[in-house]
Amino acid sequence: MAGVVHSDYVDAIVDRDVSGLAKIRKADSMRRLVRQAAACTANELNVEAICSAIGIQRATAEQYLDILTRLSLVGCLGAWASGEARREVKQPKLHMLDTGIVAALRNFVPATFAVDANATALGPLAETFVYSELLKSLPYQQERWTLHHWRGKNHEVDLIAESGKTLVSIEVKAAVNLDSGDLKNLRWFRSQGPGKTRNVVGVVIYLGNDVLSFGDGICGIPLSAFWAF
Repeated sequence: MAGVVHSDYVDAIVDRDVSGLAKIRKADSMRRLVRQAAACTANELNVEAICSAIGIQRATAEQYLDILTRLSLVGCLGAWASGEARREVKQPKLHMLDTGIVAALRNFVPATFAVDANATALGPLAETFVYSELLKSLPYQQERWTLHHWRGKNHEVDLIAESGKTLVSIEVKAAVNLDSGDLKNLRWFRSQGPGKTRNVVGVVIYLGNDVLSFGDGICGIPLSAFWAF
């Protein structure tokens, strides 16, 4: 039932809200783009792959993505750059900001997120949820913060929050327990990577219940912290 409600909501966006911003000649193409955005949430934006998947031109895809961004249905998370351009990939990440719509359009059900289920379904959804919650919090911060992601040749960080010379590097893990492998990107970024000359705090957001300290300026925070208060 929830899937039907969210599908109707997408139809309403395409038929009502989108038409208020631009004339869309192929409403079905826009609907397919929304579904493609749901399938690709928390992945680097590949406009050519989207065009190939739904059969539209690049200019059309970019126009549609701009409209969906203006409607706050999708967001493009830019890449953080340290100046080491040869080592960094500057492709933005695409996030579909309503995770309920993502779950509905991808036919996720409660069993999809069971303890013994494949965690790959929940990972991008959790990352998008964290990004959208942080994005909503920015206007309420005393300092000006900007959000990015970062990917180098062999390492990547899901989210980078930057304010002045301070960086908060954030990894999102769809797991109830953490081990050293979950910290490797944050540790590398802070000690050997482009964050080594900056004031960097590392945070792993995970599905457990406890706030954890790992030393080296890295901590673990439960995902539930976003709604606990």
